[in-house]
This record gives sequence, C-alpha cells and structure tokens, in this order.
Amino acid sequence: MARELKYKPYFFLTILALVIVLSFLVVKPFLVSILTAGVLAYIAYPLYQFLARKLSSKNVAASIVIVLLILVILSPILIILGSLPTAFDGVRALQDVLRDTSLKDTCDAKASMLCSVYEHTLLLLNDPEVNAAIGAVPEKIFIGIFSATSNIITALPVFFLNLFIMFFFTFYLLRDGDRFIKHVLPLIPLKGSHKRNILNKFSEVTYAVLYGHVFIALIQAIVAVIGYYLFGFKALVLLGALTFVCALIPVLGTFIVWGPLALTRILSGMAVDNQSIVAQGIGLLLWGMLVSVIDNILKPKIIGDRTNVHPAVILIGLIGGLMFFGMAGVVLGPLVLALLIVVLEIYRKEKHAL
Repeated sequence: MARELKYKPYFFLTILALVIVLSFLVVKPFLVSILTAGVLAYIAYPLYQFLARKLSSKNVAASIVIVLLILVILSPILIILGSLPTAFDGVRALQDVLRDTSLKDTCDAKASMLCSVYEHTLLLLNDPEVNAAIGAVPEKIFIGIFSATSNIITALPVFFLNLFIMFFFTFYLLRDGDRFIKHVLPLIPLKGSHKRNILNKFSEVTYAVLYGHVFIALIQAIVAVIGYYLFGFKALVLLGALTFVCALIPVLGTFIVWGPLALTRILSGMAVDNQSIVAQGIGLLLWGMLVSVIDNILKPKIIGDRTNVHPAVILIGLIGGLMFFGMAGVVLGPLVLALLIVVLEIYRKEKHAL
C-alpha cells in the first residue's frame, strides 16, 4: 500500500504529461489560427464590452463584433487586389518617364540636383540586367499572385477551416474570455506576485505594440493617403497598405513609399516641362516629411511611461513574429520575447528555491 502511494504522484504526472503532449499535437495544425483569435479578441474586447452593455446580450454583441472583424479583414484585401492593375500601370509609366528623351535634353541644358539624380537613375536603367529586372516586376507579381491564388484554391477547404476556427475561437474568447482566465490562473504553479507580473507584462507589450506601433502606423498611413489624394496619385488603398507596413520599419519607415513617389512625380514634371506636376512632387515630399514626424510626436504621448519594454524587443519580435506567425505575429512576436524576459526574471529570483 505504501509503495502504491509512493508512485501514485509520478503515475499521475506521467498521464498528465502524455495528455498535454497529445492535446498539443491535436491543436498544432490550428495553433496559428487560435493564437490569431486571441489577438483579435484582445483588440476587439473593448468594443465587445460596450456592445454587451448596450444590448444586454453577450451572444449578440460577440456576433456583431465577429461580422465587423470579417469586414475589416477581408474588405481591404479585396480592394488591394482590385487596385493592383493601376499599380502596374504606374510602374510602366515610371519606366517611360525615366527614359523620356525630353527630360534628358532639359538636363543637358541646365545642371541641378534633380538632373543629377535623373542621370544616375538613367545610367542604372540602361544596364541590361537592371532593365530586364524592372520590366519583369509586373509579370513576377502577377505570377506570384496567380501561384498564391492557385495554392489557396488547392487548399481551399483547409483555408476556410482555419478561417472558421479563428473566428469561432474569437467569438468564444470574447464571450467567455474572463471566465477562462479565472479558471486557468489558479492552475499556474507560481506565486500571486509572479502571476500579476506576467499579466502586467502581457498588457504592457500588447499596449506598446498596438498603440505605440500599429496604431501610429495606421495614423501615418491615413495621413499619407490624404497626401497621395491631394497630389494626384491613384491606387490609394494599395499605397496606404504599403505605407502602413513600411511605417513599422524603423529608421526609413514611410519614406520607402512616399520618397520614390515624390521623386517620380518631380521627374515626370521635368520631362514635360510642367511646373504644376513638379510642384505636386515637391508638395508630396513636404507632406511625407510631416508623415514621418508623426511617429516622433505621437509615440511619447500615447505610450508615455506605461511600458518598460525595450525597443529592441519590440523590433525583433515584430519582424520574427511576422515571419513565424503571419500577421498575428505583430503582437505575438514581441509578447513571446517579453514573457521570456519575465520568466527569466522569475527564475533569477526563485532559483534558490528550485
């Protein structure tokens, strides 16, 4: 009897470990969808709470939020795909402008910084390899889209299954997330202070990423789109999406988009000797500088002293998270690294008790 009691805990722990491993293998194919659902639920939770109070029904509130999420996620994708032909026309127009002989004649007659930029660009374009690479850009993009579309069609059942699971979990995390946390927290074998530290770090990182990076990038993209519209550019949704993504990149940021656009517009105006078009390019250049400054102005005001997360953790987490988890990695990447730091800190404090 004593021997049975001695080995009973080990037997239970073995069964528990086996069940956990098997459960992970069952969940593994849908892990990214479930994690993405967690991110979406966290983002949409304030809206859900507001609707639940107004409608007095958790199910109706969660359903409305899910419908809104579907529209917010799918609508921009469809609009961007529809604007791609316009973007390809812009690439071809840029090639025509840069090879326009009238611009070369203008630059031969007078020297300027813009002419110097144009001449160096022309030399680069005259390189057969560079010329072939630029000419193949639209074709490669079309091939990439066609390939991706073919893959999606081939794996359409799996794609829709993952999409269904993502929104399914988002619905129940919105509705029952608070109860889930209350049930899970007591199962974590850590001191109350350590649990609170982990939850606080989770909140800090998510706030820093969503409001200090993603939200500011969204504001920059919106302001940039206004500039693109004012200065006569097309494919606004596509340009806005590119600006949003580039705004997450440190140092260069949104300049990656508005810089070449402004230069192209200036060179186009010089090619046809149209000062109005040149003025549009200069206007976008100044507007783009304003867009880039938004980050420095808003980030300290929005984040302030609310987070102690090091910028390097956010940066590496953003890039690595995007590569590993997809779009959900914008939040999950920095969160994983920040939680690693917290766990290491807990280990440092408690290693003498282990």
